[in-house]
Amino acid sequence: MKCPILAPTPDETRLGKLWDAVDCLKEECAVWDKAYDRCGILSMGIGLDMVDKRLYDLTQKMPHEGQFRK
Repeated sequence: MKCPILAPTPDETRLGKLWDAVDCLKEECAVWDKAYDRCGILSMGIGLDMVDKRLYDLTQKMPHEGQFRK
């Protein structure tokens, strides 16, 4: 897997600053998630996806404006 932190951004690529993304350092990396044995960036993404799904479920349970009209 290539490191998502050390990959060039679209702006840097557009400006001509090209380099290859480095390989993942795994356990040696500062953001390595030891509990799940994966990159911390991936763990954050999965966590945010779970929060998004729960918030969506809450919005579906909320009463809508049309329910209070006579």
